[in-house]
Amino acid sequence: MKLRPLEFRILLSERGMTVPEVAEKAGLQPECIYANLRNSDRSLRWDTLWRLCQALGCEPQEIAVLAEYERDFDAEQGEHE
Repeated sequence: MKLRPLEFRILLSERGMTVPEVAEKAGLQPECIYANLRNSDRSLRWDTLWRLCQALGCEPQEIAVLAEYERDFDAEQGEHE
């Protein structure tokens, strides 16, 4: 799962928050968030995503790409039919 940088920044703007503010509220280091924003290939851990969502009051799919895992799951289900 990967952070969606544009959507994340839009949500920050709508909430009137900065990365350091959301990091503090989520109990994360700002560098952790910045690293995910800079590197679109970097995987985002579930607990990090959960903390960000709690701090921003949003759902995971609003700020992260989850589809690659859904495709993998669908492919595995097809193998068992």
